Formats: sequence, structure tokens, C-alpha cells
Amino acid sequence: MRNCSASAVGASLTGRVRSIITRARARLDVNLGSRAWPLALPSPNPRLTAAVNARNPIAHPARQRQRNGNPSEPGAGAGRRVSVVWFRNDLRMHDNEALAAADREGSSLLAVYCFDPREYNQSSSGVSTTGPYRAQFVIDAVANLRESLRAAGSDLIVRCGKPEEVLLSIVKEVKASNVYCQSEATYEEAQVEKRVEAALKTEDAKLKTSWSSTLFDISALPFKLADLPSTHGQFRTKVAHMSVKEPAAALQQLKGKPVGSSVAAGDLPTLAHLGLRPLARLPNTAHVRGGETEGLARLEKVLGGGMQTGRSGSSFAANFSQEVSPWLAMGCLSPKLMYKEVHARSQGGNQKVVSQALSELLWRDFFRFTSKKYASLPLDKQHSSCAPVATGADAAACTPAKHAPQPMRQLAYA
Repeated sequence: MRNCSASAVGASLTGRVRSIITRARARLDVNLGSRAWPLALPSPNPRLTAAVNARNPIAHPARQRQRNGNPSEPGAGAGRRVSVVWFRNDLRMHDNEALAAADREGSSLLAVYCFDPREYNQSSSGVSTTGPYRAQFVIDAVANLRESLRAAGSDLIVRCGKPEEVLLSIVKEVKASNVYCQSEATYEEAQVEKRVEAALKTEDAKLKTSWSSTLFDISALPFKLADLPSTHGQFRTKVAHMSVKEPAAALQQLKGKPVGSSVAAGDLPTLAHLGLRPLARLPNTAHVRGGETEGLARLEKVLGGGMQTGRSGSSFAANFSQEVSPWLAMGCLSPKLMYKEVHARSQGGNQKVVSQALSELLWRDFFRFTSKKYASLPLDKQHSSCAPVATGADAAACTPAKHAPQPMRQLAYA
């Protein structure tokens, strides 16, 4: 009897529910076949929505920004999508492919610079690799880069130590998946890259390199690096048809540190910390300050003065190279940006200036590509690889940077 009553009640409820649904469909004019909902849903209660979102890590705006790695949040993004960018001789924000890739591909960002003690000792030939003037220039440049990164919402981690050890420690701490850096041109720098790459593999992290230290991209050359011409004249002929890639603008906003990161920024070293004697007091006019900001100001001054005084192409190029060489060497200035600015200032004017400036930058490209060509060879084979070259300047161009005379080292780094 009870079963019959229950069945009757169930049937009655089912009928009532069907009736309610039918009336609702008719009243709302809902076309389920086309999924058209012409009537707007009632507005949600703001207080209820706020309360629900506060407990919902996906819907809550602040937490959603962290999930997406919003660059305005200092704690944006965590986990294995952490990117580490290792600054080397590319101490600038503009036209920096390694920095751009790290910011683009990661949900959070850590920028690192290492004062490698091997760069402040004597080389195997007994020559000081870095003197106090150059070292102070680097310290200035790193300080300026830190200011720029902080203004963009990031920071610069500074350490004194071997990059393979420093970067491995940081990667372990923040569980980074990739380290981005600019590939350099000389043998010693190539060896450091190999050590860093090997160290990162122990943590399943990758070293991703880019090339932005020359006027022409190394991957765009019309020949393999192994087939690089041994003379500048041949090199210039082969690249004559190439166009200069547009330099990338400086990033104005960067992703922040990983959530919960406790990596300290670190202090800038002094010359004494690097094992160098402090500089003697010099007049302000004798001090050349490193950094992207100073480099851009110097470039503006040189271009403004040279274009307005109507110098000949050769005299302008000589002054141009001399005035900006330190900032170009440390990557505070991009060669692409320099060429673009020279070209833009000379529109309808003295084209000899553009030609001479291009010539200076092409010489620099030639020496850097030559250094890169032989950087992968063991030192005992680098001299024998120069056998096809006859004598004179071309033979000197093949001298590996480690054993090259000081002027050649300056050309490789200029």
C-alpha cells in the first residue's frame, strides 16, 4: 500500500515538474534547438559575487593575475615556468633578445649578473684580463641595469662567483625551467656556456642562447660560420646585400619574481672585492661612466655634434667609433640601434657618414664572427686552423682571443 502511495506521489511530482518546465520555456521563449537566449539573465548580487570570488582562486582577480604571470604583480607566476635571464656582455634593456625571450616564455622572471672571478684574474699568458678602469665601468653598467629593471617591475640579482655555480643554485631554489643568455664570441666565454649548460642539465633545466651583439644576426649570414671568409674584403662582399634588422624597443614592463621567492638581490662589489686596487681620484671629466643610460646619451651627443658640424664621413666615423666603443663593448648599446640612428639622422644629408659608420660596424662584425668561428676549437688547434691564411692582418685576425695581443682583444670586444 505504501509503495502504491509513493508511486502516486512520485508521478504527481513528476507531472508538476514537467508542467513548470513547460510553462517556463513558453514564458522565457527559449529556443533550445538553436540555443538562443533572447532574455538577459538577472544581475548577480554584487556582495554574493565578491564573496564567492574571494574564495575562488580562479575567479579572484588578484589570484588570476598571479596565475597568468601579470607583469604588474611582483609575485607573478610560480612553478616550472620560471625564467632566469643571465646578463653577460648585453647590459641593456633595448634590443635584448635574451631578456625578451625570458619575459615572453616564462610566467615569472629572475635577472642575474655574475661577477666571474676568472674575469678579474690574470690569464694563462700573464695578462690581466680586466683592469680597474674597465671593472669600474662594468660595475657602473650593472648598477644602471638594475635601476632600469626595477623601473620595469623586475630586479637584478648580483652575485660574485662562477656562473655555473651561481645559476645552478638559483635554478634549484626557484625551480626554473630555462636560463636565457646572449651567446658570446670568444673561447673562454664559450667554455663558460658549456659549463653552465652541463650544470643546468642536472636539474632538467635548459640554457637557451641568442645572438644580439653584432649588426647582422649570425643565423642570417649567407654562409655557414665555418665558411666565414678569412679577409674583411671578402666578408664585406658577401654581406653587402643584407639588410639590418630593426632593433627591438626596450621593454617597459617585465614580469616579476616567482611567488614566495626569497632570492636576495645582493650588493654590487667594489674594486677591492674583485681583487683590484681602487682608482686614483680623477677629475670628473676623466671618468667614463658605464651603463645604458650614459651610452644612449653619449650616442646622442656624438650624432648631434657630427651631423650638425658637417664633418666628412671618415673623420666622423673615427670619432664615432672612439666615442661609443666602451658602451658597445659591454653591450650597453646595440649596434643595430647605432646604425639605425645614424641612418635616420642622415636622411637627405651626407650619405658618406652612413657609409663610414657602416664600415666601422662591419669591421667589428668581422672580428666577432672570426672569434666565434674559432671559439669552438681546442686551443691547440686554433693556430693550425689559420694555415690557409697568408700573412699580415689576415693572419692576426685568426689569432685566438686568449693569445691575441691586446689590440686584437680590444677589437674582438669593441
